Amino acid sequence: MERNRVPIFEKGKILDKEMLDELKNLNLDYVNTLYFSKSEGVIYGIDPEVRDNKIILNPGLIKYNGDLYKILTGKELNIPLEDGEYKCFLQKIDKTLKDKFLELNFEFKVLKDEEKLGDGFELFRVSRREGADLKEALQIIGIDKEYNTLNLINLKNSTLSGTSLSSKLLKLYAKNMLENKKLDSYERVICMYILNSNQEKEFISKYLNISYEANNLDIYAALEKRYLSSENLNKKEKIIEKNTRKMLVD
Repeated sequence: MERNRVPIFEKGKILDKEMLDELKNLNLDYVNTLYFSKSEGVIYGIDPEVRDNKIILNPGLIKYNGDLYKILTGKELNIPLEDGEYKCFLQKIDKTLKDKFLELNFEFKVLKDEEKLGDGFELFRVSRREGADLKEALQIIGIDKEYNTLNLINLKNSTLSGTSLSSKLLKLYAKNMLENKKLDSYERVICMYILNSNQEKEFISKYLNISYEANNLDIYAALEKRYLSSENLNKKEKIIEKNTRKMLVD
């Protein structure tokens, strides 16, 4: 079980070392004000990754159902070897006032497809098949269809203009697009911008020409479509270039 503790300061009460230590590590009162206008989702960090056939959640901050969840140290999660569809969630246990502290208790749960959670913030999915190690996606295409691949499509990223796709997937898309040497200058500038900064939902929606109300699945589908369109155009240009060279030789 994970725990966030926020000191409660009251007039006339003694300020002790324990309260100061907690304040140093977790000033959620200040953070709550700072990110009040942000949407639900990952505010910073977390970035799930595969390491030694395990999935690691890095330190970070998540806003979910009005509460802020601070992950102070990396969390190591094991995915069962048994075939199946697995999902990982952050789930709130309780929020209580104890003595001088407000405590928010939560845990990370990895559930198989038929298991019911009830309520929770989804972090990742894995379609597990025995005989292969876990891996991270190297291509933006088909992440939801690949076995043993870390799937972050449903991981929400927090922005001022609404929840968006994980910044890790957006950067993967940009990296894949930039591998196309025939990419036009407009796309190249946009992809460099995505690679080097975190993007607002509004910006991504305008770039992909989709509704501001689009969910993560809609955004991912639009990215796939744009990437494939770029790839098909590149293939056509290669064919034309090849045929032109052949005509010149003949």
